[in-house]
Amino acid sequence: MNIKFLKDINTHDLVGGKGLNLAKMYQNGFNIPNGFVITSDVFIDFLKQNNVRNTINDLIKNCNAKIQNELDETSKKIIEILDKCKMSKLIENKIIENFETLNCKYVAVRSSATSEDGKENAWAGTLESFLNVDKNDIIQSVRKCWYSIFKSRALFYRIANCDYSDIAVAVVVQKMVQSDISGVAFSINPTNDDNNEIVIEAVFGLGEAIVSGKVTPDMYILNKNNNKIKDKIIKQQKSKLVKECNKNKWILVKNEKKQKLSDNKIIELSNTIKKIEEFYGFPVDVEWGIQDNKIYILQSRPVTKRIDNSILNTIIKKGDWQFYVARKYNWFVNNTEIYASQKEYQEKFLGFELSTQNYLCINGDEYSLDSDFHIFCDKLDIYFENDINFFENFAKIEFELVEKIKKYLKYIKNKNFEYLNTKEISKEFENFNEIYINSCIPGMTRPDDYLIYKLKEELKNSKFDKNDINNIFLKISTCPNYFPLFYSEEPLDLLKIAQYAKQGNSISKLIDEHIQKYGWMKGPLKFEETFFIKEDYLKRIDNLLDANIEDKIENIKNVRESNDIEYENILQNFKFSEKEKKLIKAIRDFIFLRTYITEYSNYLFFEARNTIFNAISKKVNIAVCDLIMLNDKEILNVLNNNTIMNKTINDRKEGFAKIWLDGNIKTLFGSECLNLQNEIENNFKNIIDEDRKLNKDVISGSIANKGKVRGVARILKLYSDIYKVNKGDILVATMTTPDYVSAMEKAAGFITDEGGITCHAAILSREFNVPCIVGTVNATEQIKDGEIIELDAYKGKVYKLD
Repeated sequence: MNIKFLKDINTHDLVGGKGLNLAKMYQNGFNIPNGFVITSDVFIDFLKQNNVRNTINDLIKNCNAKIQNELDETSKKIIEILDKCKMSKLIENKIIENFETLNCKYVAVRSSATSEDGKENAWAGTLESFLNVDKNDIIQSVRKCWYSIFKSRALFYRIANCDYSDIAVAVVVQKMVQSDISGVAFSINPTNDDNNEIVIEAVFGLGEAIVSGKVTPDMYILNKNNNKIKDKIIKQQKSKLVKECNKNKWILVKNEKKQKLSDNKIIELSNTIKKIEEFYGFPVDVEWGIQDNKIYILQSRPVTKRIDNSILNTIIKKGDWQFYVARKYNWFVNNTEIYASQKEYQEKFLGFELSTQNYLCINGDEYSLDSDFHIFCDKLDIYFENDINFFENFAKIEFELVEKIKKYLKYIKNKNFEYLNTKEISKEFENFNEIYINSCIPGMTRPDDYLIYKLKEELKNSKFDKNDINNIFLKISTCPNYFPLFYSEEPLDLLKIAQYAKQGNSISKLIDEHIQKYGWMKGPLKFEETFFIKEDYLKRIDNLLDANIEDKIENIKNVRESNDIEYENILQNFKFSEKEKKLIKAIRDFIFLRTYITEYSNYLFFEARNTIFNAISKKVNIAVCDLIMLNDKEILNVLNNNTIMNKTINDRKEGFAKIWLDGNIKTLFGSECLNLQNEIENNFKNIIDEDRKLNKDVISGSIANKGKVRGVARILKLYSDIYKVNKGDILVATMTTPDYVSAMEKAAGFITDEGGITCHAAILSREFNVPCIVGTVNATEQIKDGEIIELDAYKGKVYKLD
């Protein structure tokens, strides 16, 4: 039976962080109220027996935590499902039997999630506790504790931390302490992170009063080293919470200005807090209560990490950061980008450097400084002035790199890595790592924005008028047809398969071939392995069968042909200087390379993940999804020295940040990154310029493909949102990626928060011949899902018509 008393619990029992902490302290002589824990596998069995586990996990995965209504609705659905489930009589009877063994009238019933009070996470306040529970109510209280992990606030915590693992919650049942005085204590001052201070807060009555914030507590600050009281802040307390007739009741305090704890009791409690910190080896936050002058420890957890204010202040003082893009990859990819941003690696690969000076990447949110763009431009000006063929040679290096990647891909696809010894697999990994770093350097040195800026400057100096300049850019910024690109060939190939199906032919073999060629595109750099499957493509084909497939195929071919013709016409119709011609050719080359090299870099990582990383995973017994949360040096260390990296992996899963400040790079991991992300978002990402504030019904962006259309706006924030796009809707997204293509094929127009005229949405809009505006900054926030809008891509405006 998986119900254990505190004295019998060991490290391997599934009792959650709170349950294990209480058991450890109980077994080591701390004054913990006696009790038992209903282990989390009882809860898992409850879900299995009622066959609801997969249903609940799917609801959580598809929930957008940033939309409160959606979060609340998901919570409501899950709790309704659980309410209909039955608990086994065997478990119910055992709970009642253990309750009677405690020989008390009332108990406290508390949730204890698997990672609730572990060192990496502090879930304080997200789960339910029930006090003064009697024998008649204990079963329902246990169920409510189970339910509480699905309440909105707990769901938000899980989703924000990308925690989609199997849900597990244990329940702690303890004798109820009817506290005369209660409170919390910190073994470190939580307001300034002073490790030499202990802070104690105290109120008269039950601890619920202080946790809920209904009563302002006394505060006592002690010097941890000599245990002397440094400061006391005594607060007036007019009423206190007490237990009376099976209910909590507020009663008046007789001496409302009295100090809650005597000095001797403050020092006694301080000594206990120090012992708990010494026992765990890290700063602790402790709930305590005093009954009949005896101190009881009710629970202990790590002090939640705070933001390093020095880092935050340095970032804020650096300047006005501009939000660029949001894209969250695994840590191996992120760390490789750190290498790719550095002078040493760039000079080795390119022969010159455009190293990153100031940049932020915090849990996927990326920010840059405008001032850095000018420094970047100055470097490129010097290179270009010294060598008019600079960009031609720059592009040549990147084209040659793709050819090397193609050859290497053939090699790893045909190589069996599983039978290599440790030395051999280490060498293979190092070879992959070198070419992968090189494949990431183009992404950290893109000259696209400079080239556009520079050409406009040159054309203005040559007295081109504004209309001519706009027309030139519209024609030269289309993607050239140098080589096939995965993202543009995939929808065309699927149209051909749909055409074949429409003629009554079997397409099973064609779909299998399509999967082999394009299935990797769904999310090659994500934490989890994602891959398009047959059902994904069959759904898209079903949607395409109603369309005029032949016209769509012909349109794509015509657009590509006309793009090249219009480009040549621009070169013939205008008299450009030699310098301007070089810049125009460079823009054309790097528009293509932006996608071409990114695709092959992503494909390279995808294949390595399924070959080299997979082989290493089997040797070191670490799942691939965990292995890719390590950097290259750490992976080799694990492989060659069996180094344990569990905490490092867990911290990075919780959050990570890369911070470039004046060329120096700092990395952060764990919950601190989530807090920093919120602070930076509030300071920079959520700022709307004055024009947008004055007219919220008009949204502006850059024209990517001209046209005008009215329709229903469909906001895409998650992959699952693609299924709500119907034919004729207007797709609104932060940015589009190849896994959005099924929705883009149905949409009458595209609007994105991010990106420029060379982004994925821009190029596909031309191929699909639909209007498109990009770079609106916050269309996904300003437009409501289902709202009627007009997308005017002649003016670069979106109008809200509702």
